[in-house]
Amino acid sequence: MKIGKILFFLLPLLLVFAGSVLAEAEGGSHGGGWGTIDNYKLLNFAVLVAVLFVLLKKPASNFFSQRVENLKTEISELEAKKEQAEKDLHEYQKKMESLDEEVKTIVKTYVEQGENAREKILAEAKKSAEKLQSQAEKKIEQEFKLARESLSKEIIEKAVAEAEKLISENINEQDQEKIISDYIGKVVA
Repeated sequence: MKIGKILFFLLPLLLVFAGSVLAEAEGGSHGGGWGTIDNYKLLNFAVLVAVLFVLLKKPASNFFSQRVENLKTEISELEAKKEQAEKDLHEYQKKMESLDEEVKTIVKTYVEQGENAREKILAEAKKSAEKLQSQAEKKIEQEFKLARESLSKEIIEKAVAEAEKLISENINEQDQEKIISDYIGKVVA
């Protein structure tokens, strides 16, 4: 098979070379055509191409096949990365959706806590107001009691003073002696 490939490339060169040799042998060379030096140059070029082809065929083939494999590997890696990125994107989108729901849940929880705190504060304020009102009522009642007692005491003092005045104006010495003897009789008895 190698020989067939070599012949495939060398045969056209040999035909060109043989054609130029035959054209020269018939006298077709008038000084402006191919000369012997040109034929040797063509032959050297053909040999160089054939040798380079034989020597570089395997490394070039390996290089290009390796390059193709590298490109396939890179493409498969990039596709894998693309798939992973799409999965990550989908996952992040799900997380964002769940975050929206979580935010709503947190806001709802805080609103409920706020309402509970508000109700608790209002209940405590109501208790405090009732307590203050009760204390105020007790204080007012106590003040009324003290005022009544003071007023009663004052009335009694005025009544006693008035009674003393009336007694001292209306009682004479005989009445005084009778009161003293009645009092002593009660004390001794």
